[in-house]
Formats: sequence, structure tokens, C-alpha cells
Amino acid sequence: MAREHARIWLDINSDDDFEALPFDAQGLYTRVILTLEDLNYCGVADWRPRKLTTKAPDLPLARILTAAHHLEAGRYCLFDLNTEEVLARSFIRRDELLRNPKMAAAVIKAYSGIASKQLRAAVVDEIRRVRDEHPEYSSWSHKDVGPALSKIMGKDGSAEVPYTDQIPIPVTNGQTVPITNRISNPDAVQISNAQTVPNSESIGYADSVPIPSTYTSTSTPAPLEGGYVSTEGHQGDEPDPTNPPPPHCPKHPGGTDRPCRACGDARERADAWDANRRTAAEARRRAFLAELDACPDCDEHGWALDDDGTPTDPARRCPNHTWQETTHA
Repeated sequence: MAREHARIWLDINSDDDFEALPFDAQGLYTRVILTLEDLNYCGVADWRPRKLTTKAPDLPLARILTAAHHLEAGRYCLFDLNTEEVLARSFIRRDELLRNPKMAAAVIKAYSGIASKQLRAAVVDEIRRVRDEHPEYSSWSHKDVGPALSKIMGKDGSAEVPYTDQIPIPVTNGQTVPITNRISNPDAVQISNAQTVPNSESIGYADSVPIPSTYTSTSTPAPLEGGYVSTEGHQGDEPDPTNPPPPHCPKHPGGTDRPCRACGDARERADAWDANRRTAAEARRRAFLAELDACPDCDEHGWALDDDGTPTDPARRCPNHTWQETTHA
């Protein structure tokens, strides 16, 4: 059964968490991922981000990967780079695909075609959640699909096969791709077209430089150690961590195609400032994740849990922590 349409519930317009995502992330989810022709009835499709750059003339790979990072951080989508698959996590539940045995059969068939163990485990979690929320569905007891659904629900879920974030920061020609010209909040990763990367650029993954989480805790923030690194041996006072050094010299505020040593030094200072910012943000991120891990009222991602240990529906952030609602994913 080939999909001919994608269902998008209008209550997405009142979903505070979804509307807190950057617009690029919202667009990647609703315009691209949910409409992929190969998206199966488990919500899994091939993940080939380079191919997706053809979806719009101003959609470089770096922009796609940054949007994907936000979707992953909010667990709207899960990825497996080894098997090149993406999962729209709530697809089965939101499209009510287990309501009737005919569609449940399509879900069972789609499950068998998922290569990623991590994504299979996430699908198991979703099917279990639908069973708990809708025990009245006839599929659970249907003679043709009931036994197969029970078998799937008996397989390992995310508790046994934990998910590890897959989408790192995009890089081009060995350099971190700027998401905006300047980021005023050192913890936020924002998306902008202010500086794009041509699709022909060689873009890879910087495994050692993860994107900082888009939610932050205000408890004990780690300071920027030493500000940005000077290449001139003297800088005077430490610069304001919210006011990064310019990437060009005063004579060329907009940059220049001509060789300029002062511009080169300015770029090195700006890159070093960015590196320090990312290091400090990563330290804050790890501290906050440890805080979430120790909290008995939420899962490891900060989603509040019901008394039965499952995420609340609708999902909400755990009130035990301080969230930066303007940038969390």
C-alpha cells in the first residue's frame, strides 16, 4: 500500500514544544520527512540528507543537518547514520495506524524492513504506548495481526537498546559551518540563511565537536575559560562572552577577496572564541544531562513521567528543572 498523503493534525498549531523549534526544523519535519515517498508505515525512511538539498534552491546540506539536530534533540525524529534511516517517532501513534487490523498489518510488514536496531526499539516503544493508550483497538485481539503485534511488543525496546544521538555539527572544508554570522546566546544553535554553504562544498561530520543542546539549565553555568585565544600575544581585558570578536579586520568589516593578514588574524580569534563557546556549552549540556539522569520524575531527555513511568500525554517538560523555553527543542 503506497502512501498518497501525509496527515498533519491541526493541533500542531497549539503545540508549544513544536513551535519552540526553529522554523527550519519545523519545515524539515512537516514539508520533507513526513512527505518522503519511501516513508513506511512505521514512520521510517531512508536518510540521505545530500539528496534532500534538491527540495529547495536555498537548502544546503549544513542547513538540513542543523535542522535535523533540533528534531533529534526534541525526539521528533531519530536517526541511524550507519543504516541511513530516519524515524518520525510518533508517526504510528499520530496517524492511528493500529486502529484497524488492515493498517496494523501494514505496520507489521514495515517493521520487518527496518534495518536499525535502535529505530526498531523505538518503534517497539511506540506500539506499546498505543496499546496502553488504546486497549480498545480491535487489532490487539484480531486473529491475523494480534499475535504478530504481541511478538513485536515482546522485543527489546529503548530501555534495552538505548538510543545515541547521531547528528553532529556540520563542517565544510575542515571548518565549522557558521549557523549565523554571530550568535548572541552562547548556548543556542540558531538557523539562518545569513551565510549558506553551496551544495558543492565538501561537508562532513565533526565527531569531536557536538552541537550544544538547545535547552539549557541556569544552574551553575560553566564560564568561558580565557575568552577567545589570542594569536597576537596581548589582548588586554577578557572579552564579553556574549560579544564575540569580529571575523574581519576594521578595514574590511564585510570581508575581502584580497589577501589580508589582519583579516586572517581576526578569523583565527573569532574561530577560537567559537571553540571556547562550544566547549563551555558542552560542559553545561553534560551537567544538565546528569541532572536529568538523576531526576526521578522525568526521563533522560527531560520529559515528565506519569505514575506508570511513561511520558505524559501531551508531553511536557519536567518542572523540576529550569528550561530556556525560547530555544529548547
